[in-house]
Amino acid sequence: VLLGLGLATLVPTQGTAAIEVEDVCGVRVAGLLLQAGPVHSDVLLRWGGRDVGGGSCESNDPGLLADVFARVGGPDTEAVSTAVMVEVNADDSVLDNLWLWRADHCEGQADNNRCPPRNCDNALIVNGDRVTAYGLCAEHTQQDVVVWNGEDGASYFFQAELDSFAKMPYDNTSDYGPNVCGYRVNALAHRAWGIGVYAFFVQSGVVVPAGILVRHSATLDGFICPFKWDLNAAWWDHGESTILKAIGQLPEESQQPLTE
Repeated sequence: VLLGLGLATLVPTQGTAAIEVEDVCGVRVAGLLLQAGPVHSDVLLRWGGRDVGGGSCESNDPGLLADVFARVGGPDTEAVSTAVMVEVNADDSVLDNLWLWRADHCEGQADNNRCPPRNCDNALIVNGDRVTAYGLCAEHTQQDVVVWNGEDGASYFFQAELDSFAKMPYDNTSDYGPNVCGYRVNALAHRAWGIGVYAFFVQSGVVVPAGILVRHSATLDGFICPFKWDLNAAWWDHGESTILKAIGQLPEESQQPLTE
C-alpha cells in the first residue's frame, strides 16, 4: 500500500517515472499528486510491466489506483514534460477518481502564451485487459487524451476537455485535429457509460472528427450516453472550430497504429 497524506506531490527529477508498480497483484496506490518535472519523463506512473497485458491478476485481487491526480504545468516557472501521465499494463486493474491535467493556465500569468512550455502527448494509456475506470477526468493533452488498447475494459463516467490552445504557435500542435480525439478505443470489446468530451478552442480551424473514436464498428454498441459539446460560442454559427460528433469509427484507410 502506498498512501499519500494530504495529497503528497511526487516530481521525478531524473527523467524516470515517479511511480512504477511491478507485476504484483493486490497493490493499492492512493492519495497522491504526480507532477511532471523539468527533465522529460516517458511516463509519470507505470502500472505493470512494459509488455501489453503485463502483470495479470485474478479479478478478486486487482491492483487499485484511487484518488490520484497528475499535472503537467501549472505552478512551474520552467518547462516541464512527460509523454504520458499514467500507463496501465496490468490486467484487472481498477482506476477510481483520477484527474490527469495538462495545464491550460499557470500561476501568475493571465495570458496563456506566457506560461512555460508543458508538453504531454497522452493522459492515460490502458494496455491491460479487463481494466475498469470509475470517475476518470483528463484534459488538454497534445494528442489523444485517452488511448484504450486492452480488451474487455469498462469506464463509468469520463470527462475530457480537448486542448483549448491547439494550433496556437506556442502549443506545439500544428497538426492537431483530424486524428485527435478525447477517448480512443483500439480494443474490440469495450463498455462505457457517460463518456463526455468537450472543447473551448481558441484558434479557428481546429476541427476534430469525433470526441470518441473506435477502431471496430462492433465497439460502438458498448457506449451508453456518449456526448460532446463545443463551449466557444464564437464558432457556433459556422463551425470554424468544433468537435463534429460525439462518437465515430476511424476509417480503415486512415487508422493509426496502436499507441502503446
